[in-house]
Amino acid sequence: MGAVRPDEKNSEGSPNVDPQAEENESPVHEVTLTPFFLSKYEMTQGQWQRFTGRNPSFYGPDREFGGNQHSLLHPMELVSWEDCQKVLDHLGLVFPTEAQWEYAARASTTTVWWTGDKEETLQGA
Repeated sequence: MGAVRPDEKNSEGSPNVDPQAEENESPVHEVTLTPFFLSKYEMTQGQWQRFTGRNPSFYGPDREFGGNQHSLLHPMELVSWEDCQKVLDHLGLVFPTEAQWEYAARASTTTVWWTGDKEETLQGA
């Protein structure tokens, strides 16, 4: 985990080397994860409503945005971290750790972005 800017010891294109790395992203260190589950999708508004009895989402099923009608299948938004934590606790679930999230999001890649080392590789991804 972590990242460093390229220098004489860390060449661009090497694992954990990112030209935009911030000071607080170092030192690079190894993390060992135990098996974990991570949902493939965000919690939907319908799921949140079923679990809590309410839907505080701004982009709820009564809204249209960008010519698209929203529905309870859209992701939940406008809820606090604390509220999410309460719902997850009630369901016997937890937020992923930073290490779990990075591992899952990177899909075993070692490049700056999961699509490659250049920002242009994100286009169309």
